[in-house]
Amino acid sequence: MANFSGTADALLGLTDFAGVGADRAYNDAVTASKAGVEAFPQGGGTAGPSAHAEAPSGPVTRNLILMASANYVGCEPDLASVGAEWYGEIHVIPRVFALGNILSTVTDSIEIFNADFVDHTLDAFTNTAGAGTSITNLPSLPAALGSFGGLTLNFQVTTDGPPVIDGLLIFDFDLYTTPIVVTGIRVVMFQYIPESPVGESLQFLTEIYESLDGSEQRVKLRKNPRSTMRLQFRVDGRTRARIETLLFGWQGRVFGVPSWWEPTYLTAEASSAATSLSVSDTTLSDFRVDGLVMIFTDEDNFDVQEIDSKTSTTITLKSGLNATFGAGTQIYPVRTAYATDNVVGSRRPVKEAALDVTFLVLDNDSDIGSTAGFSSYNSKVLFDDPNALQELPSSLTRRFYTQDGNTGTFLIEGAWDQHKWVAEKAFIARTPEERWALIQVLHALGGRLTSFYIPTFYDDLQPVAALVISTATMTIANIGYSTYIEAASSRTKIRVVLTDGTAIERTILSSVEVDADTETLTMTENWSANYALDDIARVEYIMHVRFDTDTFRIQHDNQVGLTTVGATIKEVLGE
Repeated sequence: MANFSGTADALLGLTDFAGVGADRAYNDAVTASKAGVEAFPQGGGTAGPSAHAEAPSGPVTRNLILMASANYVGCEPDLASVGAEWYGEIHVIPRVFALGNILSTVTDSIEIFNADFVDHTLDAFTNTAGAGTSITNLPSLPAALGSFGGLTLNFQVTTDGPPVIDGLLIFDFDLYTTPIVVTGIRVVMFQYIPESPVGESLQFLTEIYESLDGSEQRVKLRKNPRSTMRLQFRVDGRTRARIETLLFGWQGRVFGVPSWWEPTYLTAEASSAATSLSVSDTTLSDFRVDGLVMIFTDEDNFDVQEIDSKTSTTITLKSGLNATFGAGTQIYPVRTAYATDNVVGSRRPVKEAALDVTFLVLDNDSDIGSTAGFSSYNSKVLFDDPNALQELPSSLTRRFYTQDGNTGTFLIEGAWDQHKWVAEKAFIARTPEERWALIQVLHALGGRLTSFYIPTFYDDLQPVAALVISTATMTIANIGYSTYIEAASSRTKIRVVLTDGTAIERTILSSVEVDADTETLTMTENWSANYALDDIARVEYIMHVRFDTDTFRIQHDNQVGLTTVGATIKEVLGE
């Protein structure tokens, strides 16, 4: 029998009452609820709370209670609505089981209470939540529900069943039908340590509409990028057998896969049943509230829990640990993921086997984008770090229209005022801080979506005279700038890099050819100091570009931050 004593206290306590009369009405309703009788006398007039009617001998309907409460002096209308919601109804609590990630058998209770003045019955029950979900103490149906009585049912979800739970528990009463929504994901951990490097892929989706003049509009089609993890294993013995068995039985289902490249560590022992973890740092890893975290000693000694909250040095769990873990234990974020349909492997002449498993991450609804770790210019990101690799490809592209009848001369016309510069940008991170900043900026830029600036890192302009304080000119070796480039706005932003590493950004306002050997460029700002030729390492263009791909393949070489990624970049016109 469900114990709903005091339920009226909880419900009526949510109502906003005012005045002494309202307080008395509230107390009267609470007393009546516990006694199982109507709260107010039937009839008109201004009867106060002391004027109780005798408990009715027959069934009392919800309408009588509403009529009486509406005639009560000093009672807010909300009190009547609370009574309408409570009396005369069959209540099923809760109405939703949002189970999240299911790593072990889950049990919970369902309370059914008949808040009517007459008896009712539970006639039928239907479960559409699938195998592995059940009510373990369901009575024989139809089951009687006495007036102001009820049932407590035990609801259980096991790890056996479909990977995704999305269904209903439907209770058919003689009054109406009441459903309970059940959602969740069954997860099995894939806790085996891979070989280095580990591959991560971010897959954005951008639609690009390009105008005839080369300008473009870009539209974001995915809220967050899809992500994959590529893990390679060299295993033998029991570990090989366990991995192959796990993939054989669960490949089409949901795995929990640690982000092996972003660990943190326990700074103090975490005892069994503890719900708080003291860790070295959570800010450089993708730990998520309501996500999973793995406390890991080895593949046979680990625990996985859901995160309730976190700070920079603390992770609070929703449930207690199943074992004790000492200081220094590794802590990893865990992503839920599907294994793709093709697991590549090979067997050696002896016991060793090689496996290559790619996981498609399921829980990618997280925005971790940030540009805080990089320089900025003109309100956009400026990638002023040199390329990680040498001799990266570079090209110039331009759209042409050709008129050719194949029998005579032909004509080629350019649709754009200038070409677009296409090159490669390679990044390398060597510390956890650099790695996290790199991952965040890739998320923030969104693949092809958001433009940024990057220097060419070349000596594009060669000064032939010192730069003089309080002047705005630069004399350079004649390269035809005044003739061919000035009209092209993409070649007006420059950066003067000094030998001490200082960089000075300027915009070219105009240019003039002095003679066959020299040109003079005029800037929008004066020089703030004198700079001799020996002080200048190079003068380079600052290019306005975007990534020319929505897919980034990231290589994580170790757990201390060594990470590399490269992508094609393309110049942006008309922005």
